[in-house]
Amino acid sequence: MTEICYRRLDDAYPRQVLQQVDSQGWAVEHDARPEWPAPVTSTIGLCLRGHPEFMVFGCDASAGLALLEPLALAVQDGHRLHDCDEPNRFYPGVERIELIYFPLTTTYLPTVNQLFRRDGAAPIPAQLLLRAELLQGPPTDVPRPITRTTYLVSEYRTRHAAKAGGES
Repeated sequence: MTEICYRRLDDAYPRQVLQQVDSQGWAVEHDARPEWPAPVTSTIGLCLRGHPEFMVFGCDASAGLALLEPLALAVQDGHRLHDCDEPNRFYPGVERIELIYFPLTTTYLPTVNQLFRRDGAAPIPAQLLLRAELLQGPPTDVPRPITRTTYLVSEYRTRHAAKAGGES
């Protein structure tokens, strides 16, 4: 099982992460800063294989590792996962997981960018894991009615402009 790196702001930490990436091919970092809305657990080193890093918000370190490890091992075995994939085949349970592109890696994945981003290059890409309960939204007891209306484009623009004018 992979050892979790708990982000620290000292000079030895990047070397520790690099050693783990060198020995295992990748590492998992957990970063729980008080100013962030939720802790972040992410992989480090998959970018060296030409694959985006994986990340998940709102988990403790061990739950984050449990979610990321099957995907990192799949990448290590040569699989390539794309945005909007449902990588459930890599999980023994029935939980539904989806991947989406996540562009804010300089903010939420500083270590991987510090270690592997070249000067002037775009941030290291990442894919955010979304769990099924996060995708479904809040439960509702009352079904919402579905209404369908067909407008000509000119009618829509007129109605939209009237609405916008009335809200001012």
